[in-house]
Amino acid sequence: MPRPSARPRWWLWEPKTWRARIGSIAALVTRHARELTVRFDEAMEYTATLITAITRIRSLTFT
Repeated sequence: MPRPSARPRWWLWEPKTWRARIGSIAALVTRHARELTVRFDEAMEYTATLITAITRIRSLTFT
């Protein structure tokens, strides 16, 4: 059973908190055949959230 958080839920998405969490995810940038690849550390807590956000941004179509 998850432990209840002492802080309210809005605290999780404050800009400073979000920036610190995303900035702490380790990544490896590689280049091969004129293409850049970014590999994120799967063990970090917020990696899935970051990958979901990147996927959603890339799926947007601008006209």
